[in-house]
Amino acid sequence: NQALSEKEKEIQNNNKNRSQPKFKGAEDIYNDFSSSVVFIGNRKNNRIQGIGTGFVIKHKNKLKIITNWHVIADADKLDVWLKPEKQVDENFLIQNVNSYNAKIFNIDKRKDLAILEVPKLSLKIKPLNFKEFNKIRHGESLFVIGHPNGQLWSFNEGRVSNIWPNYDWK
Repeated sequence: NQALSEKEKEIQNNNKNRSQPKFKGAEDIYNDFSSSVVFIGNRKNNRIQGIGTGFVIKHKNKLKIITNWHVIADADKLDVWLKPEKQVDENFLIQNVNSYNAKIFNIDKRKDLAILEVPKLSLKIKPLNFKEFNKIRHGESLFVIGHPNGQLWSFNEGRVSNIWPNYDWK
């Protein structure tokens, strides 16, 4: 018993100064990453024909935006809005908040992906990092920030429900 008691004290002393990792709650995740999400307007004949979500990444030491190809398809002009300091609705954002002009950098129609280049995008924006595909696990938590049904910078959470490493994109 005395040996066990001494070992227990030794373990407690060793663990006393060990730092604990900070758990990021949903609020922290939203605060840390919502500014990396952008609102995209697809203009045709100078009118918004479609909208969508994109997110900022770092590509070859420059900031780029990833979105879906269907968001930008057939656009004459692409506008990108950053998250405003105060919450606004979609119409106010489009009509009253300055946007950036975006150009298509690369597309993959088959995978419904596009990379946009925004020359004057602020380098202060925190780019998102990708997780290696082979490290994603079933049931893993995920968080989504986007603009469904015009609800700007909405936040939701879920779980990875399936992983398709060899999915044949149609």
